[in-house]
Amino acid sequence: IYHGRGGLAGEAGHVSVDYRSPVVCGCGSRGCIEALCSGAAIAGGYDFAELTERLSAWMGGLISVLDPEVVIIGGGLTNLGDELLRQLRERIPARTVNPFASTLPVLPASLGPEVGIFGAGAIALDIL
Repeated sequence: IYHGRGGLAGEAGHVSVDYRSPVVCGCGSRGCIEALCSGAAIAGGYDFAELTERLSAWMGGLISVLDPEVVIIGGGLTNLGDELLRQLRERIPARTVNPFASTLPVLPASLGPEVGIFGAGAIALDIL
């Protein structure tokens, strides 16, 4: 796992998908995918089509850069179920230069919406 010089690599949730967005993320930037599409962000209501467009654009960019073997969707987004995964699988190939994107598995995290808690615990244990 690549941690980066300061241990902050992998903060993909703070990649902006709309730098003109009126939505300001907790990190201070505008249009971060986390501020626009996380489980907490959509709790008050959302447009499903807009959500899947933003997520597929963001994931397409990450897939172009990282060429992963699988994409895992975790956190509150897992509550949206199979339709979200189906839409992402359908839309992602048009949003990346990766020729293998149409066969890339897009799966829910096995720990569901609680995955972040387990991740935070694992980091804390690693620090100790």
